[in-house]
Amino acid sequence: MNVPPLPTLTEVKSAIDKFVATEDWGRHRALGTPQEFLTHVGSALGVLQRSFVLLVRPDVPDTSQRYYRLRIVEQPLNDGLISEYGPPPPAFAGYDRCSIAHHPVMYCSANPATTFHETLCSRKESKPVLYGYLSEWKVREGATVNITPFMFNELPENSDLRPLVKNVSKGLTDLLSEHYEQDQISGVVETMKYLSNMFIADNTRSISSFIAHSHLYANAPARPDMLLYPSIQIGLRRANFAIHPNSLFKLEMTKAFCFEIRGFKH
Repeated sequence: MNVPPLPTLTEVKSAIDKFVATEDWGRHRALGTPQEFLTHVGSALGVLQRSFVLLVRPDVPDTSQRYYRLRIVEQPLNDGLISEYGPPPPAFAGYDRCSIAHHPVMYCSANPATTFHETLCSRKESKPVLYGYLSEWKVREGATVNITPFMFNELPENSDLRPLVKNVSKGLTDLLSEHYEQDQISGVVETMKYLSNMFIADNTRSISSFIAHSHLYANAPARPDMLLYPSIQIGLRRANFAIHPNSLFKLEMTKAFCFEIRGFKH
């Protein structure tokens, strides 16, 4: 079996040092087209992109698991349309934690409190009245969902995600050990740990969106339906989900709540 070559741990550490020296990661978002954005970020990652592993776990999730999506808008929506509760149309999709222009994802969490924290605390300005649309979703009975937990970094002791991180990291090393030497495996692990940190800092959204797009919009039959990453707003204790719009047929909206928010200040 032919396998692609991977950089060594020394090469990866050198690439990380070079990448850290990049002055302004956010400048990539000012580029013209999404393809130009992807090209420039990929070039900035350099060697790190060669040890970037697409790790997908097919799963049949527990149908009792719920996912919560919150939209906050300044004008009321047509609350009778299911599409109002899902991801934005491509023309309205911009650069965010896991999305790039014209390539939307649906953000949600498995806990409604996490969803409220993430959505409200990320707003940059206050308004006297806002309108909230909270939807509850579940995976359809028998549906297989491809999941990528992009969490390889150290998390706080009180994080509910620590067992998952340990399990994912072991799965990665077990997979690579079939074809690569330990030095190359260590290089991949170091890369994934470092890139996981791109999801938990405010000034690295251009990098995390590149990583998420490379997974969710991968030109591969086994691309993930969902990408998991830690929630910043609640101290990395729980996960957020970014879901590809084409995967929504595997989900079913079970409830919806509409409400006004008055006097909210960040």
